[in-house]
Amino acid sequence: MKANSGDPSLCVRKSHLLRAFLRVARYLSQATGTLAMTYAAVALALLGFVVGVAFRLRALLWFLALLLLASVVFSFAYGFGFLNAALTVLAVQAIVQGSYFVGLLVRAALTAALRERRVLKFWGSL
Repeated sequence: MKANSGDPSLCVRKSHLLRAFLRVARYLSQATGTLAMTYAAVALALLGFVVGVAFRLRALLWFLALLLLASVVFSFAYGFGFLNAALTVLAVQAIVQGSYFVGLLVRAALTAALRERRVLKFWGSL
């Protein structure tokens, strides 16, 4: 579905997704220790998967650029050294890109299944 399709439910879904993301971010900011980092990694994986299912490469590139800036700011705000900051950036990028790839595979499988169903329906009507 294109962003400019005029479907009013699209705005509702986007605002619901944004509210859910902000709720997760608020929870992560309250949690401490390694559990918080685990939740952050799971949230990044889910976001990468959703971007892979719903959007194309251009959206991924903007999302990765935003995550690059956020992870650098996070690293220096918590006083990480250069090596730890670089590892943080690499971990964030790897998690998101890996889950984006899984999202692409799921989207391709669903598209192929729907296309096959339409073809079978067409040939069955002849």
